[in-house]
Amino acid sequence: MKKAIIQNLFPTPIYMTNMDRPFTKQELEFVEKQKNHCIKNQGNINTKDNYILNRKEFKNIKKFLDQCCKDYLERIISPKNNIELYITQSWLNYTEQNQYHHKHEHPNSVISGVLYFDCDKENDKIKFTNPKGYQQIKPE
Repeated sequence: MKKAIIQNLFPTPIYMTNMDRPFTKQELEFVEKQKNHCIKNQGNINTKDNYILNRKEFKNIKKFLDQCCKDYLERIISPKNNIELYITQSWLNYTEQNQYHHKHEHPNSVISGVLYFDCDKENDKIKFTNPKGYQQIKPE
């Protein structure tokens, strides 16, 4: 029998990592203060500021996330040309008990990311869905 080749047709890589340090007191205080500067979202609230990573309080977090983008670019996308990924927008979402984060898409993003500051590992989950639906190839 000839050696078979298996090719991923529509792979969806999920890049997961942890910061190599705990959040600082200043970072956590900043996150807490931002709750006072939010707007209602579908199911929860989020900050009015859509460029939160540009704030000085998040300088080191942004540096870490920029490094993650660079690693993702090199390991997953592996471009032939010398290109760079950069973070365009960033905000904070707050979801309290009996609230939820609505199903949504980021159609203009090459990649999207989530960073959790405080979560309950048993109850706080992220769910991904295939926007194209499941397609099957059926032999005759």
